[in-house]
Amino acid sequence: MVRTIRGNDRFVFVHAGNLGFYGAWETLVAGARELADLGVSLVFVGDGAQKEQIQDLANGAKNVRLLPYFPANKIPSVLAAADAHVVTVKRGLEGVVVPSKIYGILAAGKPILAVAPRESEAVSLGNRFEFGIAADPDKPAEVASAMRFLATNPEKTKCMGAAARTAASEFDKVKELKEFLRVVEEAANT
Repeated sequence: MVRTIRGNDRFVFVHAGNLGFYGAWETLVAGARELADLGVSLVFVGDGAQKEQIQDLANGAKNVRLLPYFPANKIPSVLAAADAHVVTVKRGLEGVVVPSKIYGILAAGKPILAVAPRESEAVSLGNRFEFGIAADPDKPAEVASAMRFLATNPEKTKCMGAAARTAASEFDKVKELKEFLRVVEEAANT
């Protein structure tokens, strides 16, 4: 399964999950197309309302592939197959859409390319914990530059992966539930 995702590419970016209306798909695919000759690929694993649009955008791109969802028990392999993962949020949806896929990616110890507005949670978390790099969701050249940076800086990518694994502990479910209860109790006591 890892081989199915990676193919023969040198560096693989994966977007796994829903291919819905929230993503900057056109920008992401256009940016990835610029790196076809470098052995850098973008693999979408999933389905959703925008899958056909993404297929049309990727038509003829030798480094952009779409794969169906894998069974739930294969999620760890999907997360491990990538050199870096992609999270995307269209401009105007920052603060409305917070991709929960971030937490699984962190636990897998992988860097994140956030193709999202600077004000989005995905970008601010990546900056705060140093596991991510951001690109403007309206600028394909910026996406290509960020992808190129990760693909050509193995030491930086490795450090970002380690930072991701460290950050994962900050979002432990038990810790998050305790914080939620603290906030509810504080609100109830005011």
